[in-house]
Amino acid sequence: MKYSERRQFVYDPALNALADVQIALKLHDEYIQRYSPKPNRPRFFEVDRGPNAVDPMWQSPIGHNPSFLRELDIPSINQFQTQTFKPKLKFDSVPTDRSTTRRDKFWISNLELERQDYLPVRGDQVYWNGYRHQIVLVTVPPESYWGQTGVWLGLVCECELLAAQTSADVSDLAAAKPAELATAELPVKATVNPWFPFNGSPQ
Repeated sequence: MKYSERRQFVYDPALNALADVQIALKLHDEYIQRYSPKPNRPRFFEVDRGPNAVDPMWQSPIGHNPSFLRELDIPSINQFQTQTFKPKLKFDSVPTDRSTTRRDKFWISNLELERQDYLPVRGDQVYWNGYRHQIVLVTVPPESYWGQTGVWLGLVCECELLAAQTSADVSDLAAAKPAELATAELPVKATVNPWFPFNGSPQ
């Protein structure tokens, strides 16, 4: 979704223009830019949400293979849980392989999202550290709001590893395949910036 077209996480533009709010936004942005991974940033894949690509009831991509409008390399701070492995079972309950699960969070600055004109939403994907992740929840933690202004400094994308990924897939997951590209628009690569640790207070 484009940042300029968002319906969630809106705030009063007059408050956003206050000097102290602008300073807080810039500090937050600088922190994430400085401490996000380098040189390879997490890569966000914006899912095509055209009328023929998204289920109108569930607001999720139709089918198992969504198409993407843009690829955006966005500075963000990553936090993740311990990775676990579970056996894959056949109908006769015989283990045949292992699947891996892990929950990741990506903290992104408000100013960077505005520069990219991008707002992550449920169903978008993130490539990071050799795996594709799917965004399952986008939140603005209470500590991310500046004072009582309602202006948020950054948001958090909570993700899960996509199923059926193996080490053989790693080299192919960093970029959208031709079959994954939306025909309405060519993918656009971009670079990005952010700040704020996950405990909500500056270091």
